[in-house]
Amino acid sequence: SACTSASGPRASDISIGGIAVDAQGRIVFEASMSDGGGCAGSGESVLRLEADGTLTFVAGGGSGDGENIQAHGARLVAPTGLAVDAGGNVYVSERPSGALGRRVRKLSSIGLVTTLMNASSTNGSGGDGGPATAAQLVVPAGLAFAPNGDLIVADGGADDVRLVRSVADATVPTFDVSPIGGGQTVATARGLSLSIGVQVTSGGADDLHPSWSPD
Repeated sequence: SACTSASGPRASDISIGGIAVDAQGRIVFEASMSDGGGCAGSGESVLRLEADGTLTFVAGGGSGDGENIQAHGARLVAPTGLAVDAGGNVYVSERPSGALGRRVRKLSSIGLVTTLMNASSTNGSGGDGGPATAAQLVVPAGLAFAPNGDLIVADGGADDVRLVRSVADATVPTFDVSPIGGGQTVATARGLSLSIGVQVTSGGADDLHPSWSPD
């Protein structure tokens, strides 16, 4: 839904988090809004800046939690990273907040929220080789898509970079490699101190550039 105020949210009402650009060139971003900012809902939300300069409310601003729930009014727990796939689905990483968070959530293009990674919010780094919903995370942060559709997840709490090989079948394959690259397929690269962000260039998962702070 579009933001309700004529001028959209006031800058003073919004704190910006992760930012991504979708296939149509629109800017999608996380926003923490103190009073709703002229949009439906308040709190942690995802907004989209349209080509004509208007803002569209995508998800968040509520207390609903679970699977296949409506994006409008869903709760986003401490969102950090954000990425958009070729189909317009938005993916959000959630930092831990009490017993919640530590997940990667999918905001589908038809307005539903599901969990892609770590549905149980378990604190850990296990799960390679199994379903992504069962793969554990500590403090997931940056997200990026490779050209082939693989989703890269930087876990700053575990010092890992994880790879969901196919969002369609949502599995995390078993393959540990460090350093990243060398023509090898990556599932988990371990021992990267404070992995916060990731960027994928034309080489796909073989050309992955994590950002971290050196020991």
